[in-house]
Amino acid sequence: MKQQLFKVIIKEEDEFSIIGEKALIPLGWIKLPCVGNLNTCLDYMQSKWKQLGNVGRCPISFPIQGVDYYRLEIDPLLKELIRSRQLLWVRPPYGDNAWLITNYEHVRSVLRDKRFSRQECPFHNESRLTPHPLDTSIMGLDEPDHTRIRGVLDEMFNVKTSMALKDKIEKSAHRLIDRFETHSHPIDLVEDFVMPFSGLTICELMGVPFADRSKFRIWLDSFSSTTLIDADQVAENMAAMHAYMATLITKKRKKTEGDLISGLTKANEEGRLSDKELIELITVLLIAGHDTVSAQLMSSLFVILSSPDLSKQLRESPNLSTMAIKELLRYVPVDAYVTFARYAKEDIVMGGTTIKRGEAVLPSLIAANYDPDVFDNPEHLDMNRRKNPHLMLGSGIHICPGGLLGMMEIELGICTLFKRLPNLSLAVPPDDIKFREGLQVRSLYELPVKF
Repeated sequence: MKQQLFKVIIKEEDEFSIIGEKALIPLGWIKLPCVGNLNTCLDYMQSKWKQLGNVGRCPISFPIQGVDYYRLEIDPLLKELIRSRQLLWVRPPYGDNAWLITNYEHVRSVLRDKRFSRQECPFHNESRLTPHPLDTSIMGLDEPDHTRIRGVLDEMFNVKTSMALKDKIEKSAHRLIDRFETHSHPIDLVEDFVMPFSGLTICELMGVPFADRSKFRIWLDSFSSTTLIDADQVAENMAAMHAYMATLITKKRKKTEGDLISGLTKANEEGRLSDKELIELITVLLIAGHDTVSAQLMSSLFVILSSPDLSKQLRESPNLSTMAIKELLRYVPVDAYVTFARYAKEDIVMGGTTIKRGEAVLPSLIAANYDPDVFDNPEHLDMNRRKNPHLMLGSGIHICPGGLLGMMEIELGICTLFKRLPNLSLAVPPDDIKFREGLQVRSLYELPVKF
């Protein structure tokens, strides 16, 4: 990666940031007379920070609130931090200032090192991109509470249960493609295939009525919203989702079936999960299983259909190896910027920087997946990449429990489309495809295709 050049901007005399040299100035910000490499800009900002009467380290606003990612590009600041292996003290849109962690070694360490805690977050104003912090759930726990809940989940959601869904997932793909003939052309793969496809899978797994899917589409956006939905509406929508889950649990108590919610409800009745843990666990599984998988699938299809070579390859041989799926997971930056914060439980030295006890860190999985020290030519999509220890599914105790199922959905979704529709292609130029704004998960408005 070549060294990036930046310019310094300021807002309301006490908020500084750095943007690419050629980037447009965001609304409400003013350009300061400094253009140069990252360290030149940081030194300039620190000087101005002190001149304005501030003390301590100057935090850099990142990401700038209201300024969205651009398509599937990695932010220039993240690229430069990967190259220079620096930690950066940032001011996120909400919560405490934090250390932005980008290179693979450091990100993986944050995910695996028990000295970095998710369970400490409620005792702070959690660093975050969204108006409200994540409720406790399994994603907000450390050992031993996390181990207890994950143990219950792993009994019911594992390789065996994922593989048992394979035939149903493939049949769902075929049924959705069968309906294409009844739709007007061009077909929108987002609404006509990806969203119902991922919805059918997670509803089948969890025992959620597919007919209710329209209710929780807005809840998924609320969980991921940075600016799309205002804070009060987000809180109202999440409360509605929890109420829906409570009602569904009541129904499962009366009539137990062979789905995941029934199994987790039984664990609750046995005293292995509290009522709060049950609702929060089911909620986060539904969100992750639908929102993240659908975003990954639609963006992977966009990448493939935007490449004549990849499209030709799949037309001639509509199969994807595990190696290829892993590469799509690495290459497609589904997260806009960072994953959930952790807090240091003691002083920790990382890359020559001391992270003090009680300070937050914000690890960027998408940045780590582009680290050239780990991935040869990381900005190139190599479907035959052999060395690929990507972090898209996480690492350590919080590694995604549905990783295998998600990979299966992506493989079956893409391959079934190309098997059934060998002439599948974009109906518009790739540059005309629009990405949704105001969300921390990258997704498309639509993906129009012809066949």
